[in-house]
Amino acid sequence: MFLNGIRLGEYGLDPDNVIEEITEKCVKGRKNYTVISARRPDIPAEKFIEWTRFMVEHEIYFQYAWGQREPSPFTTETLEKIKEIGGKYFLGIELPEFGSIFGCAGKGYVFNAHFHNFDKLSEGKEAFIKYIKDSYASFGFSKDTDFSVTEATGLISYLTKADCALPSLETLCGNVEIMTPLVRGSVKAAHRKGYINYVAHEWYGGVDNEDTLKKKRLRMVYNHSYMNGATGVILESGDLCINSHGMREDYNHELPVFYRNMLDEFSDFVEKDNRPDGKVRVRVAFAQGNNDGWSPWNSGSSLWNNHQKESWGYSAPEFTWRIINEINTKRSWCDVHNFGKYDLSGAPGYGSYDIINVGIADIDTLAEYDYLIFTGHNTMTEEIYDKLLKYVKGGGTLFMTAAHLNASDDRSGELALIKDGKVSELFGLTLDSARINRTNSGIKFQKSICPEVYYSADAEFDPLFSSGYANYIEAEMCGASKTAYLSNSFIEKYNTEGGCALTEYKCGNGYAVLLCSVDYPGAGATYELYRTVVRELLNASHRTADVKVIASDRIRFNVWDSGDVYLLNTDFDLPSHAIIEKNGKKYEFTLDACEIKHIILNN
Repeated sequence: MFLNGIRLGEYGLDPDNVIEEITEKCVKGRKNYTVISARRPDIPAEKFIEWTRFMVEHEIYFQYAWGQREPSPFTTETLEKIKEIGGKYFLGIELPEFGSIFGCAGKGYVFNAHFHNFDKLSEGKEAFIKYIKDSYASFGFSKDTDFSVTEATGLISYLTKADCALPSLETLCGNVEIMTPLVRGSVKAAHRKGYINYVAHEWYGGVDNEDTLKKKRLRMVYNHSYMNGATGVILESGDLCINSHGMREDYNHELPVFYRNMLDEFSDFVEKDNRPDGKVRVRVAFAQGNNDGWSPWNSGSSLWNNHQKESWGYSAPEFTWRIINEINTKRSWCDVHNFGKYDLSGAPGYGSYDIINVGIADIDTLAEYDYLIFTGHNTMTEEIYDKLLKYVKGGGTLFMTAAHLNASDDRSGELALIKDGKVSELFGLTLDSARINRTNSGIKFQKSICPEVYYSADAEFDPLFSSGYANYIEAEMCGASKTAYLSNSFIEKYNTEGGCALTEYKCGNGYAVLLCSVDYPGAGATYELYRTVVRELLNASHRTADVKVIASDRIRFNVWDSGDVYLLNTDFDLPSHAIIEKNGKKYEFTLDACEIKHIILNN
């Protein structure tokens, strides 16, 4: 069941009018989900019981919410009665986002000053998890009461470690096309039932409330959330009044009218569209590494809010995440590293990807993906290494750099490779951290052993990506193939370099690919090589998919377990054309600006 929701009480709650508001917003407004912001301590217990009975009677799923470490508006006894009456409709307690305390530099966030002096990355992560657990425990409720957290930062994957039952993504605090894969991957990793897209559009959809593109963006957020598998969406505010960015407008102003009309349009769509059961098919996962504290919301600049130490500021590991910004952008027509019958570089196979925390996900979850690509920081452990080995042997394709094999938990510590670099079982080679080759040579490719992966593989060619000095670790081959090697010469017999840059190894039923750089590629000379490998793996995931979509990179699409396809034209102004190819047959579609289509193919 899709939860189509709206929040009550964001700008104040009148207990005597709540039933009337639920009737207007939910019953008449065709919403089956609400969160009631109950931040007043003087609300009588019988009011909560009355609201609960009314929502159950009208089959409305609901939560009660209040602020960080504010006292509960009701007693444990009242909560138990709410649970008894609410049954399946009561989804628990909803808490506001905590990530800003650990992921943002701004001083306006409550409690920020408490968390600024960690020595190890794991300390920041554990403090975040503990803070959420302690915040919920302060209410004195039983542990069997579900709670949700509305989160705006990249730390959303760690909510589940704090026992959060239903993560809620504060949408448009950051790039929704990154945050959606992150929250979707997070609930898979922790085996949660789903997630909510909490649409804080009035505040975070754009600072000009009257801007035309901001209005179009709201429709896009709803369609994008729906097609990408969100359990539900809920609007924070804007439907009753505008109270943001210097504007103060009442119920009858054109902006609240627009919000209400848009909600009605979406309710019409949900009622008519039969979204399939099951999940969105995802072939590619990007690995959020162990202890990674990066956030795609551009309000943070240091890991785990440790702003006193420069070494904890965003740098090469975090900058490596920039690769995510390229996934939905087609490669330039003049990019000679783009190959194939079609240009499929604008999306991975089936159109979707996840971001999954490898420190949380078990092997069964990792095995759902055909490709696992490491990006930002990772503190390698024996447990994670063993999971990766099982993943590759089971048929997955893994790509990482030597930097991701660092087992040190110290942000400024020296390189400490897992197993002292003896990683032959996984990568078919051993690494010697005492032998680092610092060079500004370019690289040359040989043909890949991975299925449908193509590089500019020709020895009689210019060395590529001579982008500056980089640190490559010396490798002794134990079965691995040298797919890219260092070179400083057009003519191969004059090459005086020859060291490993990229290796591939057939391990069990899968492939392990290693970029032999001990530097994270985000801010260094190896980024172009890293970027080329990532984008080629994404191309391969699309080439080998049984359903292909040939379209502009303004088209977003996904394929569900049922085989249904959703297309969304994200161009605000222009129509766009798309071709779906399946089993040798082609189906053509034209989408108007901002249009969503649900496609059910004949075969």
